[in-house]
Amino acid sequence: MDKSELHKKFVKLGQEKSHISHQLLALLPEIFEKSVFLDYGCGSIYEYAARFGDGLSAGVVDKVLKLKENLSECPSLFETVATQGVHKVAIIASLANSKTEKELVEVVKNMSKDAVQEYSKVKRGKKVRIMTKIEMDEEMEFLFLKLKKKLKTVSNKETMKRLLQAMDRQLFPEEKVSGDGGVVKKITRYIPKAKKRELYQETLGRCAYDGCNRPIDTLHHTDGYSKTKNHNNVVGLCEIHHQFAHNGIDRPLVKMDLLYRRYRQRALVAG
Repeated sequence: MDKSELHKKFVKLGQEKSHISHQLLALLPEIFEKSVFLDYGCGSIYEYAARFGDGLSAGVVDKVLKLKENLSECPSLFETVATQGVHKVAIIASLANSKTEKELVEVVKNMSKDAVQEYSKVKRGKKVRIMTKIEMDEEMEFLFLKLKKKLKTVSNKETMKRLLQAMDRQLFPEEKVSGDGGVVKKITRYIPKAKKRELYQETLGRCAYDGCNRPIDTLHHTDGYSKTKNHNNVVGLCEIHHQFAHNGIDRPLVKMDLLYRRYRQRALVAG
């Protein structure tokens, strides 16, 4: 078995383990309701889960039981715990009711955990802001302070901003000049280079979704290329908001969205 095959096998087994864990947790509420744990010499559901559930913690047990209670009127959404996991479903549980259940089931099934997290924040009217903290060792701190002195900047924030801008120009000049290389290589070949260059110059490579500050991961046709047959409606999106675009968050689903979902599901299974 070569390195690639070994890695793929390990990833596949890890995914299978996750799926089994999800199914295990999904059974706990019914086991609790029917007091199954008493028949097997356990004084509580927590003892039962720890003994027969490969050491499941009390915290996880509490989470799944509370989730079941909160989603009592949304059984279809709770059922997704068996395939998507309790933590992912819990993210949007507070948004669930009889009117939103169907949409939330689709969101959980077809979007990544990070995208579901952001979806939840958007729906709750919370402004999404990416906060990044950097922990420096002594050498990094020295180099940073040396640079700050050289730049004659007052704040650490301004120093970091100028550093990142300089590195961006140095590492990804193609995005600003030719539209080739770097992130752009991931973008579909059917979009003309001139269009890519124009888009990156206008946006500085930033995701077009309102309030998002992430870099562009892909270029997206807002009305679908198959429909318009042109690139006038192309926008740059990060991966999370690309998932938003193909999961009916801002508009009704179309045929291309369903194809995107199938492609993404196959990619997840393949690892």
